Amino acid sequence: MQKETYEKHKLEALKYDTIRNFRANNKSSYNFISKHGLLSELCSHMDRKYAILSYNDLKDIANKYTNLKEFRIQDRQIYDRIYHLELMDELCSHMVRERGILFSIGISTIKSLSILSTSFIIVFSNLLSL
Repeated sequence: MQKETYEKHKLEALKYDTIRNFRANNKSSYNFISKHGLLSELCSHMDRKYAILSYNDLKDIANKYTNLKEFRIQDRQIYDRIYHLELMDELCSHMVRERGILFSIGISTIKSLSILSTSFIIVFSNLLSL
């Protein structure tokens, strides 16, 4: 690879602050850099805020919000990640849902309550028939 080609793509990469914008707005430079294994070197200055997040990182971000709708709108990428990792019950239990119902009930709790209420109805109807 020629030094001027390397420098040209390096200067192009420096114009962007996120890999997403770089890839969207300058595909040829992005593809060149990617093809030659230079992404980590030439894009190290770019924001990788959500690239690698631990469970505790996700929890800290989720704890900043008190409303589920606000969280979904303000930080959609993290919301989607938590949703797809099936951590909504754990990490968003403190949040209020859009209609004012506490999300702390959780899907697993609702399923349990549904089973319990069905069992209660069966037991109660059996008692009434005695």
